[in-house]
Amino acid sequence: MRRSIKKVVHGIPNKKRILQEGDIIAIDVGATLDGFVGDAAFTVGVGRVSETAARLMEATEGSLLAGIAKVHPGNHLDDISGAVQDYAESRGFRSCVNTWATAWAVRCTRTLRSRTIDRANSDRS
Repeated sequence: MRRSIKKVVHGIPNKKRILQEGDIIAIDVGATLDGFVGDAAFTVGVGRVSETAARLMEATEGSLLAGIAKVHPGNHLDDISGAVQDYAESRGFRSCVNTWATAWAVRCTRTLRSRTIDRANSDRS
């Protein structure tokens, strides 16, 4: 790929960063209303994109759908992430496991586990 605007997670438009043919751009919009939070995102190519970029966009969408298909009672986060990873790898890509989201999920799991253990111990007293 020539260049990817996707490197910028949040940005304010400016004259220094001009979209070019072949770029991939992610549009992410969120809103809060009456205590509810909504979020939607999509990725598009600017003009013609490389074959690799097109395959990447297809693989990421397919990975999302594979993960969503695994969201149901009785499944765990590992079932969902496994489906995402399997789909990406079947298309010649790999998922990023060392991200802030992974670190956040691990931290939340440890915190929840710690609170559960603390609560269980306090119930015994």
